[in-house]
Amino acid sequence: MPDAVAQDVLSLLWNATRDRRLFEDGSDIQIDYPTGWRLWVITIGLLIGLYLVNLEVTIVSTSLVSITNDLDGFKKTSWVVTGFLTTYTGSYFGHYKVQEVQEFTRLPFYVSVTIALASLTGPIFGGLVAENSAWRWAFYLNLPPGGLAVLMLIIAMPSDFGTINPQPLSALIPSYSLFQSLDALGSFLLLGASLLLVTVLNETNIEFDWSSGTAIALIVLSGVMWVAFFAWEWFMPGYLPGLKPIFPKRFFHNKAWMGMLATNFLCGCPWNVVIVYLAQRFQLITRLEPLDAGVHIIPYAAVATVATMVTCLASRKLRIPVVYFSLIGSMLHTIGMALLTTLPENSSYPAKGYGFEAIAGAGVGITIGILTLAVPFIVEARDLATATGALNQARFLGGAIGLAIASNILYGKLKSDLPDNLPSDQVNQVIERAGVLDTLPEKVQKAAGTVFAQSYTVQFQAMIAFAALQVPASLLIFKRGRQYVAT
Repeated sequence: MPDAVAQDVLSLLWNATRDRRLFEDGSDIQIDYPTGWRLWVITIGLLIGLYLVNLEVTIVSTSLVSITNDLDGFKKTSWVVTGFLTTYTGSYFGHYKVQEVQEFTRLPFYVSVTIALASLTGPIFGGLVAENSAWRWAFYLNLPPGGLAVLMLIIAMPSDFGTINPQPLSALIPSYSLFQSLDALGSFLLLGASLLLVTVLNETNIEFDWSSGTAIALIVLSGVMWVAFFAWEWFMPGYLPGLKPIFPKRFFHNKAWMGMLATNFLCGCPWNVVIVYLAQRFQLITRLEPLDAGVHIIPYAAVATVATMVTCLASRKLRIPVVYFSLIGSMLHTIGMALLTTLPENSSYPAKGYGFEAIAGAGVGITIGILTLAVPFIVEARDLATATGALNQARFLGGAIGLAIASNILYGKLKSDLPDNLPSDQVNQVIERAGVLDTLPEKVQKAAGTVFAQSYTVQFQAMIAFAALQVPASLLIFKRGRQYVAT
């Protein structure tokens, strides 16, 4: 179940028990919504769907080595995650434009905690299935709980939910007029620009060099599509007022909102890189089994989960301004990433490393938690659905780009440094299948492991920049006078 749709329906459910709508003709009516057990069963079912979608982002982190070893495609590791994130990014806005909602109350807290729990449990589940040589269950795992979620919705969702009068099932089929209002060109430009950018970052140093015509062409085409996307969203409403832009022009004029988008994008880059490549380090360098690797990144994911919950509760109870939370989270994230770059470039992993993970995780949790909670207090009510989609899309796009950059760094360093330690045929074998490392002589394993460890250090160093840029981005949320407070 796309979590865009899940969040839309959840927000509609939690508006109120009885919602009052004002129609274009000025008439004012009341609409009944589910209450009691129906409300809770529907909410839990939708949160299960939301959980499963976000679980897919992290569950593969501890399964990647097993997946790529089995498929002989270690050099394509990044694509397993970025392919999902990029296509998810391109389709996100479309879901949100189909279901517009009115207001949020307790929903952001539930959504933030669900996303955080998915991030915590994903690496553990991924390690479990990979350790038992059943990595495909990292994807099949969606089926049982997904079926349960659908069953819960079928049982508890009233047939006339969200309508003034009971409607036949045929009324659920989207009308032609609805599709006419969707911004198809904007969605195409966004997906194309994202995919081309991720492709050049993933494939350079593997299939071609930065100076090659292919790389230059991809960069130019991506840049043109990004410019075209923003130009289209800016000018389109004036020429085609019937279309609903996926990135409304008024977003550009909302400084605080643009700061939130930028902060969430920048947060997504190191967040996903640490989840994926720290787990890979534990498996390839420290020689841990997939499940043990998942356990070793619990400090990062668990603290992020707790920080998200504490942030949401503190904001609601203590009324601390959004900008302060965002700044604290950004600075903790930056400090944590800087500390992670000091990890030894060998097979050992010191106890202090878990503390570094916790600091970085706290920064991520605070940032994601407060930004998700703050959406209704920053944007206009009519933009809540689109804004929520944009915020999550920014984080997923950041994750895709961050992973692509990290992949480029890893394989660039492997291609340049491994030949100094291994014969050329073994270099190619390692790049195709990292499991080959276990078959090499111990001395060669150690030398190759050092190259891998150095690559991970450079990856984290690059991510410091993204974490640090969250600070000036967060300052855009600041305003003169009374600050934004998410309650």
